[in-house]
Amino acid sequence: MDELDEGLQEARRRKQRQGIIRAAASLFIERGPRAVTMDEVAAEAGVARRTIFNYYQGKEGLLYDVAAPVLNDATDLAFELAKRGGDGYAPCSLEDIAALCLKLWKLHGRSLSLIYTIGLESSERLAALHAGFLGAFRKLMESSELGTKADLDVFRAGRILYRCFVPLLLALEEADDMDRRFVD
Repeated sequence: MDELDEGLQEARRRKQRQGIIRAAASLFIERGPRAVTMDEVAAEAGVARRTIFNYYQGKEGLLYDVAAPVLNDATDLAFELAKRGGDGYAPCSLEDIAALCLKLWKLHGRSLSLIYTIGLESSERLAALHAGFLGAFRKLMESSELGTKADLDVFRAGRILYRCFVPLLLALEEADDMDRRFVD
């Protein structure tokens, strides 16, 4: 096999793998990872079930590839925002946190909801990524305006903010889609 054929084959495999990841993400977001079977992912991706197992040993590996980019970006951006004061952690505003959520939405869209819907008990790798995200988010919330209120559990407040923000964006996206259908 020459280099051109190898390059085409590799491109085809990469495209197929991305299709599997997109299909799995869609199903995981819609119904939750536990409710989705590998057969359903294969059907959604338009591939044979055994094709998925050419790339993944099981659902845990697939879930990792779906959720890891979201968790890694969320962690990095939360730490970046919390550390913007240089040596220490500078207070950030609620507007800064909302801007962070919007930036994550622009990067990952509906996949952002995976942060709180993935089951972590069966995956040490995902649990470690999620713990990193939670640590970054806790640091961010403690450095925010909310952190100055001694009687407020800032982590709980942050989770509430985040869990309200994602459904709001999903609702706005659906409303926007509906508006476009009536206008078109």
